Amino acid sequence: MDRFLHGNGSFALSINITLIAMTKEIQIRRKEKVSYLPAAVVAEAKKKIGSIFDGMAPLSGLTKEEERKYLPGLLGVSATSPDYERSVRIFWADFFISVPSDGVVLNIGLNENNEPINVLDWVKYQWAIKHKFVAMSKAECVADKLYYIHDPEVEIHKDNLQVNAKKLAYTEFIKISDKPDTINRLIRVLGKRNPAGMTPEMKENFLAQLVEKQPKQFYTIATDKNLDLQDMILHLTEVGVIQKIGHAYLYLDTEIGATLEEAIHFFRSKRNSQAITEMKAKLRELDPSGTKSTAKVEEVKQKPNTSKEDSEDFLATIEEETEAA
Repeated sequence: MDRFLHGNGSFALSINITLIAMTKEIQIRRKEKVSYLPAAVVAEAKKKIGSIFDGMAPLSGLTKEEERKYLPGLLGVSATSPDYERSVRIFWADFFISVPSDGVVLNIGLNENNEPINVLDWVKYQWAIKHKFVAMSKAECVADKLYYIHDPEVEIHKDNLQVNAKKLAYTEFIKISDKPDTINRLIRVLGKRNPAGMTPEMKENFLAQLVEKQPKQFYTIATDKNLDLQDMILHLTEVGVIQKIGHAYLYLDTEIGATLEEAIHFFRSKRNSQAITEMKAKLRELDPSGTKSTAKVEEVKQKPNTSKEDSEDFLATIEEETEAA
């Protein structure tokens, strides 16, 4: 008897775990707005995402094949009925989703056969993500977007990607902590600030803020083999030796690069050594105290760095997955 009961208990537990695994809940939330009305009034205000036209017909959330598969059960009309097409058009024309102040929860999970657990919730979701007033995340809920999708799983994944990006950035931050020249270059290139006049503590605090706010950019620039050249070009631009017009960089009315990347290529070329020497001399005259971190411009043979390449691949994955999410 005990064995039989134990078996039933395990079976029930298995069913429960399966059901939990199949369930996936998301929320549709209202865009947060500043209102001078009492909070209770705003909370009770009825809002709904209403039907809109997509071309000459009401917006449909499904393909024709999906409509024939799932709508008959919601319409009470067979897909072979003469009234089917008319019923579908009326269904979408009258379709709406009520969104209370605390949002509406939809179960969009699929079962083991890849079929919706809750057909109506799934249909609502498919329709909502195609609606012009619904954004796929809170961050994208701008301009004319009035509602957004809140998916806890997506948010957790995004947060984890950010955590891993910060881990890489902090690793580089620690590496440069005893390299004042590199610190100055990062402040100028990434922070868009002149490091002159900043104390070591101010510089460290400033870079720590950049790591928190822009971890991916921090890692990318901190490991860029051209960081010294970027710093030099920006420094030369600060003191007026190089002029920047739009995106182009000019020296003595001669364009040395239509972009920063092209200007870096100019500085890496030996055939431009005379002009570079002149620019560096002028920089020493105009800012003698700020040229210590300006590197010698020479061709540098980069050694393979497998760990850096792996990290760059990881950051590329972060960017791709964040955009997809």
